[in-house]
Amino acid sequence: LYLGTYKKHKNLTVLIKAYANLPQSIRAKYQLLIAGKRDQRYPEVPDMVRALGIGQHVIYADSVCDEDLPALYSGASCFVLPSVYEGFGLPLIEAMACGTPAVASRIPVFEEIAGDAAAFASPHDSREMSSAILKVLNEKEYCATLRSKGLLRTERFSWLHAAKKVKEVYESI
Repeated sequence: LYLGTYKKHKNLTVLIKAYANLPQSIRAKYQLLIAGKRDQRYPEVPDMVRALGIGQHVIYADSVCDEDLPALYSGASCFVLPSVYEGFGLPLIEAMACGTPAVASRIPVFEEIAGDAAAFASPHDSREMSSAILKVLNEKEYCATLRSKGLLRTERFSWLHAAKKVKEVYESI
């Protein structure tokens, strides 16, 4: 699962190449769901899917309502966020909060958010991204570890946690 916009910095072309690099047996078992509104200014996404001959394994969900997000994340075997840069990474937190193992770009914001609760790969190396995805899909113990660590890690980003921190600041003043 990828969830987000079609923008250059989201790095979808690396994700598509990474998926195409996966063994045929894995692609036959796991489809790539790209969820997010398509942007006609970035036609390279569907063009690359066609050029790599993986169209039968790629599903596009142009519109997903907020109420459906937990089911979408929870139903995914792996969530991938291949961005080159981000201001934050809410979809990464959402995926981990749903118990979905995540693969993310090795960029500071994602490393800070996920810590050791996600698999990381270079956003510039589709082969490394493929390896990280394959490890999550093939190694059940590793996958289970990411799931449990992700659930624990997301507690740091809850509204309750934020409210407690704000209260601490108020009380200290």
